[in-house]
Amino acid sequence: MRAYHPLTAQQHSDSPDSPPAPSQATSNASAVSALRGRLNTISLQTPSSPSKAACSSGAAGIIATPSKGSSVSARPAPSVASSSTVNTSVDIDQMHVEFVNLKDIVLKLIKSNNKLKDDVSTLQHEVVQLTDECSSLKDEASSLQEALVQSQAENKDILECQTALVDIVSNIRSELDGIKKFIPQLNAESIILSPPAFDFKANRVYVVIQGRCPGVYSNLIWAKKMTDGLDVDNCAWQRVDGYHKAREFYENAERMNYIRFVDRNFPTDGPVYGPNVPFVPWRKS
Repeated sequence: MRAYHPLTAQQHSDSPDSPPAPSQATSNASAVSALRGRLNTISLQTPSSPSKAACSSGAAGIIATPSKGSSVSARPAPSVASSSTVNTSVDIDQMHVEFVNLKDIVLKLIKSNNKLKDDVSTLQHEVVQLTDECSSLKDEASSLQEALVQSQAENKDILECQTALVDIVSNIRSELDGIKKFIPQLNAESIILSPPAFDFKANRVYVVIQGRCPGVYSNLIWAKKMTDGLDVDNCAWQRVDGYHKAREFYENAERMNYIRFVDRNFPTDGPVYGPNVPFVPWRKS
């Protein structure tokens, strides 16, 4: 019987000449290879069955030696079972050690497998997160693309507006040039500014008695233009509620001869203050 004394996993790890620890996949492959080799070794170490001669001798237990004229004497055969029992006991001990080592290897493989499962689960979770992030980035890129297209369209509209404004400015300049050429031919006295149209439905009416152009106005700015800058003694105006009261107020002042032009240089100031006749809306209509 062959004696086999394999090195255990612990002995291999404690060897001073052992190489550095391999990666997880390499370690698992090595452990599986060692497991297969030890199983093959155990199958080869199974004790062989004894020969037929030994079996027959063992079964008989004695060797007969006949002697002439005497009874057959028997002596015990040499014992083969004792040696076989010792070898079998040694093989069982070795097999027990091998199975203990194999059990340790299997436990390590199970732990390694569980760790690999956890790593795979973690990687799958990270892949899902990366997929979500990629989807979000795609959405943001799509939004940016739409915003870019919209900005380009707006810039195009702005450029078109700028072009239109340039054309308008060019036309205005051309018209101004034409007006400048025509102005020297005009007589300043022929340009007389007209007061704003009177609003007969206005709630507030302004009556100018003494000023640059007396009259009844519904436009406050024009009415103040007729009196601004004048001395208090040389101007008089009144705010009245409604057209009818304003007309009555003006006609009373007219009957009392209070209507008077002040600070006029007509027709030179005609383009600024209008005509040199009172502005009376009901008479103009």
